This record gives sequence, structure tokens and C-alpha cells, in this order.
Amino acid sequence: MFSHTYINRLKIMVRQKDTMFWSLLFPLLLATLFYFAFSNLTSAENFEIVPVAVVDDAAYREDALLTETVKAVSQESDDQLFTVTYTDEEEAAKLLDEGKVDGYIVMESGQPKLVVKQSGINQTIAKAFLDEYIKTGRSMETIAEQNPAAFAQGLLEKLSERNSYTKEVPLGKDDSDPTVNYFYTLLAMTCLYGGFLGLKCVTDTMPTQSPQAARLNVAPVHKAKAFTYGLLAALTINLVQTLLVLAYVTLVLGVSFGSQIGFVLLAILAGCVTGVSFGAFLGTVIPGKENLKVALLIALSLLFCFLAGMMFIDMKYIIATNLPLLSYLNPATLLTDAFYTLYAFDNHNRFFLNLMLLGGMSVIMCTASYFVMRRQKYASL
Repeated sequence: MFSHTYINRLKIMVRQKDTMFWSLLFPLLLATLFYFAFSNLTSAENFEIVPVAVVDDAAYREDALLTETVKAVSQESDDQLFTVTYTDEEEAAKLLDEGKVDGYIVMESGQPKLVVKQSGINQTIAKAFLDEYIKTGRSMETIAEQNPAAFAQGLLEKLSERNSYTKEVPLGKDDSDPTVNYFYTLLAMTCLYGGFLGLKCVTDTMPTQSPQAARLNVAPVHKAKAFTYGLLAALTINLVQTLLVLAYVTLVLGVSFGSQIGFVLLAILAGCVTGVSFGAFLGTVIPGKENLKVALLIALSLLFCFLAGMMFIDMKYIIATNLPLLSYLNPATLLTDAFYTLYAFDNHNRFFLNLMLLGGMSVIMCTASYFVMRRQKYASL
């Protein structure tokens, strides 16, 4: 009985092309778009050595401190700041016009000046370097006037030192890429789109929704069992689809979900149960035809994902700050945060809290769906 109904429900759902598109092909397409849209965001933040030119004239060579400083920051090392081209002012201006350097340094009235053609990150770095050099030089002049003996006590070496008093430590067990939150919400959306399958179970069980359901209700099969077996088939398909999306994102696109794959799979299972239950809940409590319920399911799923940060990553934090209760009622936020806590926290307290909330939602929605279907009576079919 169980295997026969279960396998038949699997075959029926897999043959639904529109449902398969929204619950599998659409998330795969969206994951690909996310990858191409966000793949260069973190690499764009990597530091690149700034090409500059220096007008190597008599005024520049007379400033021994500047010449040594420029030489120090242009030596090949892990801390290299510039690649320097030494030339005259006319050639430096030509290199700047041709885009071969981002700026050139020239001495004017005893002070170094940076000449640039446009603003940008490299120009800002070069400007910050010269500002720091000028500020340090003025400090040295002031000290030399007030306390000349300080240089004999090693003050020059101390001024050139740059100490850091902060230490970078990871938030959790893995280093998190900020753009991976978009893929978290994508996986949450895939789980919620299991609601299409849950809605299909209701459509094929309630006799007022389809001729197939009417025939099922006159067959010698308990309606609650048929509904339950259908939900299990829907959960199986949704779980397989979500795992395929996870495999595509991690193995093909190379997006890391961390090393705690067991907990990731557990969160996916909880999300799929919630998604299927959500679809069944809408199918039973919302009156009307199937098209109306499908439209409502899409709208609510996208709204949940939007509030979880899928379209605007800061939206999740805005909601958590101003409407914290909504964060605990949004299944997409709960599932996204469950993935994130595997990065951010050393324990799993928040992770299991979110899964418990998802489980509670699923129980409530499934129970409500069952009692609504149980109370319905039909005079004729």
C-alpha cells in the first residue's frame, strides 16, 4: 500500500514540468547569475601595487629622506607599495596621459606633490603616502628645533616604525565570504519552493481541486494516508532537488559552505520539511483554485527571501534591529541564519534553536492542514 502510493506520487510530481522548473531549474539558473555577479567582488578588494613615476631632478635628489623612503616602499617584498619609474617631468606627464602610471611625484617649493589625471583607489593610496611623509617630516623638523638631542637617542628609527595594536581573528571555525549569504538565501528559497510539491499533494487530494482528487476520494484509500504518503514523496523530491542545487553551488561554482557539511545537510532537511508543509498549508486554508494558490506561494516565498537578504543583504539586519519578532517568524531568515551560525559561532545553540523553530512551524502547518481536510464533507463527487 505505502510503496505503491508513494512511488506513484513520485512519478506524478516529477512529470510536472512547471513545478520542476521553479523548484530546480530556476534555483540553478539563479545560482549561476549570482556566481557571475558576485565572483569578482572580493577579488576587486585585493591590493595591487601602484605604478607611479618620480621626476628625478636635482630637487628630488636633494631630499635624501624622500628618496630613501620611495626606494624602501618600491622594493620587491610582501609590503611593496609602488612600482617606480624615474624620469623627467615631460616624460612623467606622457606616461600619465597614456595610463601607464596612476600619478607622478614632483618636487615643488621644497615639498613633494602628486600629479594625477583622475581619482581612484590607487591615486588615493599614493596621496595618503605623501600626506604621511609630509606629516612625519614636519614632526621631525619641529623636534629638531626644540630638542636636537632626540635624534641621537634613536628618535628617527622610532618615527619610521608602524606598530599595529589590533589582531584579526576569525569569527568562527571558517573564514566567511560576505557574498555567500546570497547563496544561503538561494538555498533557503529552494527549500521553500518545495511548497509547490506540497501544494500539488493538496490539489490531488481535495476533490474540489481536481478530477484526480475526486477519483481518489471514492477509492478505498484512507484520505489521510494518501495525503501523508504524498507529502513524503514531495519531501523526497524537494530534498533531492535542494541537494542537487547544493552540489552545483559547491562543486561546480566553487562556493564554500564550510567544513560542517553534516549540519548543513541537517538544516536542508529541516528547510525542506518546512517548505513542503508551507505549500500544503496554503493549499488547504486558502480558498480558490490552484493558480491563485501558486501565485500566493511564489509571492510569499520571494517576500520571505527578500526579508532574509536575498535582494539586499542588509535587509536581514534592518529587520532584526527594528522588527526582531519577524526574524523568528520568517522561515527563510531562520534557515539562512542557521547556515550562517555554522561560520560565526563556536557553538550550535542558535543553529538548533532555528531548527527547532522551523520544526515547530512545520508541525503547526501540517496539523492545521490535516484538520482542515478532515472537516470537509461532500454531498456528491
